[in-house]
Amino acid sequence: MIGHAFASLPPARERLRLTVAIPARDEQTFLPRQLAALAEQRTSGGRPLPPGTFDVVVFANNCRDATAAVARAAARERGFAVHVVEADLPADRAHIGAARKAVMDAVAARFRRARLPGGLVATTDADSLVDPAWVAHTMADAAGVDAVAGRIEPFEGDLRALPPGVYAAYRNDVAYWQALADVEALRDPVPWDPAPRHAQHFGASFCVRAAAYERAGGVPPVASLEDVALYRAQLQYKTKTVTL
Repeated sequence: MIGHAFASLPPARERLRLTVAIPARDEQTFLPRQLAALAEQRTSGGRPLPPGTFDVVVFANNCRDATAAVARAAARERGFAVHVVEADLPADRAHIGAARKAVMDAVAARFRRARLPGGLVATTDADSLVDPAWVAHTMADAAGVDAVAGRIEPFEGDLRALPPGVYAAYRNDVAYWQALADVEALRDPVPWDPAPRHAQHFGASFCVRAAAYERAGGVPPVASLEDVALYRAQLQYKTKTVTL
């Protein structure tokens, strides 16, 4: 079991509303940029978030670089709460599904121990870059629902680097799934997820209440597409999920 690795996490304080869980493997290059974006989170009106509103747990798993060290350095330099946990998953479980499950399980359990079942277990990726008001928007969108799935977009430079045929296939795929989401919103409307919906439920922008997360069994034990599996598990347990 890997759960003991998270025993060093401090208890969740009463004013804590959201914890960002980040699985990271050999991400010393991109992780500092993501942590810098989280350190500068603001309200939708551009004001700093109240102290203690959220914190971050980085799970540096099976790393052979300085991922954990740069995460700790970013925490010191930026002066906000980043908790770093290091561990090696067994060879048969050394994949993103197990890593995300381990850190999200630990965050949900931390809220439960603090008797904060409504605490929000958010997750993103070490090589992504969140919006300046991502935390604030996520908390606002979570009002009255159990889970929030946000939309993500590739970096423009990465898109420009794609071969023309691959770029066209990507655009067509996005358009197809968005059209499907539009039809679902029209034919199967639900009050907590009105149109316009999107078709993305990815780990780079996902959030679920601790109680709902544990009720559905957490991240399913799959090696890949664990974020989509988590979304489907939440739907199976009739979680109210909004996709914005």
